[in-house]
Amino acid sequence: MPIRMVEDPNDRDSGTGGGGRGGRGGGNLIGILLGLVFRYPKLLIPILIIGGIMVWKGGCIGGIPGTDNSTNSAFATGGTLDPEQYAKADIFNFLYEDNKTNPLPESVSLLDYCPQRMNQGAQGSCVAWSNAYSARTILYARQTGQNPDQVAFSPSYLFNNIKLNENCQGSYIVNAVKWMSETGAVPLRDFTYDPNSCSRDIPDGLNDKAANFKIKGAQRLGENPNAGLKLQDILQIKQSLKAGSPVVIGMMVGGSFMQDMMGKKVWHPNSDDRDQNGFGGHAMTVIGYDDNLEGGALQLMNSWGPEWGENGIAWVRYADFVDFVKEAYAYAPMGKYDEVKPEKFEVVFSLMNNNTKSDIPLTEANGRFVTKNKVAPGTPFKIKIKNNVECYSYIFGQDTNASSYVLYPYTAKHSPYCGVSGTRVFPRYFNMQPDNIGTSDFIAIYITRKPVNFEEINQKINRNINRDYGFAVHSALRGELATDVKFTVNDAIQFRTPYNEEKGVVAIIEIRK
Repeated sequence: MPIRMVEDPNDRDSGTGGGGRGGRGGGNLIGILLGLVFRYPKLLIPILIIGGIMVWKGGCIGGIPGTDNSTNSAFATGGTLDPEQYAKADIFNFLYEDNKTNPLPESVSLLDYCPQRMNQGAQGSCVAWSNAYSARTILYARQTGQNPDQVAFSPSYLFNNIKLNENCQGSYIVNAVKWMSETGAVPLRDFTYDPNSCSRDIPDGLNDKAANFKIKGAQRLGENPNAGLKLQDILQIKQSLKAGSPVVIGMMVGGSFMQDMMGKKVWHPNSDDRDQNGFGGHAMTVIGYDDNLEGGALQLMNSWGPEWGENGIAWVRYADFVDFVKEAYAYAPMGKYDEVKPEKFEVVFSLMNNNTKSDIPLTEANGRFVTKNKVAPGTPFKIKIKNNVECYSYIFGQDTNASSYVLYPYTAKHSPYCGVSGTRVFPRYFNMQPDNIGTSDFIAIYITRKPVNFEEINQKINRNINRDYGFAVHSALRGELATDVKFTVNDAIQFRTPYNEEKGVVAIIEIRK
């Protein structure tokens, strides 16, 4: 009777920290040890003792261990990369990895919204520079149309609140995202940067002002926090950039990425770089891509001043990017000052057979939506949703004992947020499938403009456990559903409401077996 969630065997992360992506040979001891550290951070100390090497755990600050600091002391980092921390970040519904469904231009750049490139100095505050000074400024400049140099945000305000120690060295990207989501950010003019201090008192009223500049959040790329990135994640980065959203990354840097990149446009890592021996974690901001630049490359904004790269900007080729980047956070879009808002809030959703990649045809009957044909038990399917403005999607199901349960979000870290407009298919790493009990399964898809307490809604549904499932769902959502809704059904379900509608829309679907 119920729909169950099962792993999608054709869509899983590799679980490796970079091996198999070209450039980290299987016989290289350092690469193997680094891979162990990526997967099991607690092994760091014995590995250091056994191998005599230094890695990024704890942050690599004010120069790269194991290298000539007389050369690299000008390139402070401070990105503390830790899979356990990365795992704390939310995972969002990404756009469908199909250039036909979600077409992309050959190149995109947010450079026009970037503030001038400055130098973080010796302070290990790159996380604050990449998130506040870079990403937050880009979002605000694009949203308001103002000069980014006039509205740049303070890295010190963010860093002073998320630093890991009083030595002013190191912080986690996930904490930066959390702070700016919950507390906000402040303009640079209100809290200037001081590379020699991270303990200044916050002036009265500044935290209140920060609340005016909160972000909507940022989504983690990669289901497995120990697996690094894959080439398919590049597509999600490009989709975010197309929507005007920067992507903050945690990247292993050192070697030729430092002094050798002064005045250079594209980074070409050498054979020594591939081992990542002595490299450290560093946070930067992805601001663009170009499919035609050396086979495809991503555009990065750094915090090492205008002398590094070309005016503080450099390009990293796609294959090199996934080999050296360990974390990536795609910011939720904040809009553009001159974009025209649609008149209607429109959503099209369907059940996609994951074997054939085609929709399972739906029709309307007896006040609910039903599958036109019977669906064989065990048939894997996903939910396909196309939205024209940001929204939230929740899925509930009826169990064998007639109680209700939450199908999606299926963990606390999987966000229902659908930010970038386009088509998305989820859950990404799982399938839904009907079981062999009974003749029909029932699910409810609830689309809202604002987040809701879905666990509380599910409890309300269960107050009518002995009633029809559709009745129970509508009773639980009484007063929360839009009334001006127009549904159309043509194998898929489409609804339209006024753009400013704040209440949700629900559809009960009967899956006949």
